[in-house]
This record gives sequence, C-alpha cells and structure tokens, in this order.
Amino acid sequence: MCKKEPEFWQYQIVCTPEDVGNIRGYREMVDTFAHGTTAEKQSFRQWLGLRTNEDWDPAYYNQREVNKRMALIAPEELTF
Repeated sequence: MCKKEPEFWQYQIVCTPEDVGNIRGYREMVDTFAHGTTAEKQSFRQWLGLRTNEDWDPAYYNQREVNKRMALIAPEELTF
C-alpha cells in the first residue's frame, strides 16, 4: 500500500462545464466565444466565473492544475 497524492496524467479529456445543458448548449457556448458579441461573451464569462477579459478555451488542459485540484478533494489516504 502506498500513500501519495493523486496524479492524473494519462487521460487528458476535456469535458463540458457543469450545467451547460445538452450538446446544443455546449455548441452555443463554443460558438459564442469564437464569434459572439462582447455582451454574449460577457454573459458566459459571468456564468463560468471568469474575469471580464478572460476567454474560455474548450481545449484547455493543465496537468499541474488538475493534480492540485484533485489533491484538494481526494481522500487523505489513497492506495494504488
């Protein structure tokens, strides 16, 4: 048995934000960030909790960030 923080590195799959709705809602958000008006983008930014000038990138993946966040919610003892 080994105790260590979880490390997620093999599966770099980006998923939709929670509560975006169905595939249509996801597609609408992707299209809005690519081609939408400033007001439309701002509406999604606010909903996603982004800063005013920050864009959402559906392909963004940061392994270090994922590992840090998972360590925060993982049980104290993990067995591999």
